[in-house]
Amino acid sequence: MLGITTNNVVLNGQRIQIKRLLQKVDQGLPDGAAEVVVHQYARCYILALLGDTIFVDRSGDRVHTMWLQMLRDLNNPPQYSWGSTCLAWLYRELCRATDRGASQIGGALLLVQY
Repeated sequence: MLGITTNNVVLNGQRIQIKRLLQKVDQGLPDGAAEVVVHQYARCYILALLGDTIFVDRSGDRVHTMWLQMLRDLNNPPQYSWGSTCLAWLYRELCRATDRGASQIGGALLLVQY
């Protein structure tokens, strides 16, 4: 779906390193790239943005692959409520942070800063 192999993207379970996604985007698009290549490039970029801002995990450098299903069809994007999804992810991470022994937290912490 991303157009990149596991040799280029480091997977840890179901999480992709954001740094590797950004490296793929930094390569740029070739001149006259086919539509499918443009969509793969866009998916890498959007997934990196989502993982780096809204759906941050506790490691801070990976994004879960479950968000790829939301980027399946870029020509006709489904109507998702990204705001409520962001809040649900944040609440989930806040609950995990209350577990005994938890030392890290994920989620869009900018929302609870003020």
